Amino acid sequence: FSSQGQVKELGLEKRLKYAELVVALANGDKEEALACSRRMGLRTKRMNGDVIHRLLCFFHDRDTEDVTEGMNIQQFMDWANAEDPIVELDDDYVLVGRVSLLLRGLGNAFNMKLRVTPYWRREAQRLLNTTY
Repeated sequence: FSSQGQVKELGLEKRLKYAELVVALANGDKEEALACSRRMGLRTKRMNGDVIHRLLCFFHDRDTEDVTEGMNIQQFMDWANAEDPIVELDDDYVLVGRVSLLLRGLGNAFNMKLRVTPYWRREAQRLLNTTY
C-alpha cells in the first residue's frame, strides 16, 4: 500500500486477516467484523462492540449516516475516543485504513458517497480461497 509517499508491505498473515475484515464488512456481518478486529489486535478500553464496529466501518468501508450520525471526521473521532478509547492498534492496518479514507475523500469531492469493501470483496475472497 502507498499513501502520500508512505509505503507499507503487509505479510501474508496480515493480508489474510484484513481480507477477512473486508469480507465481513462488505457482507454487513457485524459480529464477524468484531471478531476480525480482535484477531487483528485492536483493543479498546471498554471493548464496546457498537463503537468498535462504527470505527471499523469508518476507517475501512464508509462514512455513511449510520456510522457517523452526521458528525464530521473530527467530531466522530472525538466521540469515539470519549466513548471507548483505542488502547492497542497494529500500525500496519492504519495505512490500509488511510487508503480507504483517501479513496472515499476523492469520491466526496465529486459528491459521491462510496463504500469500498463491496469493491474489494472479490479480491479479498480470492486471496482467502487460494490460501485456505
